[in-house]
Amino acid sequence: MENIEWIVSLAATAVALVSSAVGFIAALVKAIKARDAEKCRNLLSEAAIGAVEFAEKLVGASGESKKAAALNRIAAELAESGAQYDEQAASDAVEKLIGLSKEVNARGSYIPAAAETTVGGTRD
Repeated sequence: MENIEWIVSLAATAVALVSSAVGFIAALVKAIKARDAEKCRNLLSEAAIGAVEFAEKLVGASGESKKAAALNRIAAELAESGAQYDEQAASDAVEKLIGLSKEVNARGSYIPAAAETTVGGTRD
């Protein structure tokens, strides 16, 4: 009878250990996936910034050709780094940067007269 109690106790301990290990492994896999997803988002953001800067330097190109050039550059950079390319996510990142650029440029288009003063505070 004592052997049966020992076997049942050992089995219960083993089940508890396996259950804990499975929970730990599941949490670890989830954390690794979240870290990898964050890394991919950062890579996409950095690639999009560089690609939009590159595309803006294309003189005489239409907006659509600039966007296509930016998307091609993002695809190349992500492929080089081994990250997966998602065209919709890349397009969204480019559109977001274009919107931000337009907003900033619209705000910066007006230079108040105070900015025209010299260091001494007098106007020329």
